[in-house]
Amino acid sequence: MGEKHQIQRKLTKKVLSEFIELLSKFGNVTVVCEKLGRTREPFYNRREKDPEFAKAWDEAKEYAIDLLEEEARRRAYDGWDEPIYTRGMKVGSIRKYSDKLLMFLLNGNRPEKYQYRAYVKQETEIKGNITIEVVRFGEITDKPKDQITSQRVETPVLPTPVVDLS
Repeated sequence: MGEKHQIQRKLTKKVLSEFIELLSKFGNVTVVCEKLGRTREPFYNRREKDPEFAKAWDEAKEYAIDLLEEEARRRAYDGWDEPIYTRGMKVGSIRKYSDKLLMFLLNGNRPEKYQYRAYVKQETEIKGNITIEVVRFGEITDKPKDQITSQRVETPVLPTPVVDLS
C-alpha cells in the first residue's frame, strides 16, 4: 500500500515508543514504518516539532549503529563457520573472517594511520621542450616562501619510439 493511500492515524505515546524501540533495532525509518504499518511523514513532522522525540530518535539511531559496529567486529575478529559441501552433502565447515570489515574498523578508529588514500597518476604527451621546477620543502618550518630552495631544470622531450610489427 503506498504512503498516500494509507489512513493517517494519531501518533500515541505507545506508537512513538514502539517507533523508537524499532528504530534502535533496525536503524532505518522506512523499515520501522513498514513494520508499524505507518507512513514516514508524521514521524518526521513530530521530530521537527518535538525536541525530546528528536533526541530519542538520534539516540536510537546511534544505538542501531553501535549494533552494526558490534556485528562488524564479531565478523572481523571471531569470524563465522561457512559450510563445505561435496556432491550436495555437507562434509564440514571452515572458519572465515572479514578482512574488509577489519579494515573499515581500523579506518574508522585510527583514520590518521589507516585511512584510504587516493593517488592520481596523469600521463600527458607533450611535444617540444618542457621546463620542470623542482621544489624541495624538507622540514616544515615557518620560513618565508622566498627561502624555500628551488631550481629550474631544462629537459628535452624524447622522441616516441617506433615499433615495427611486420
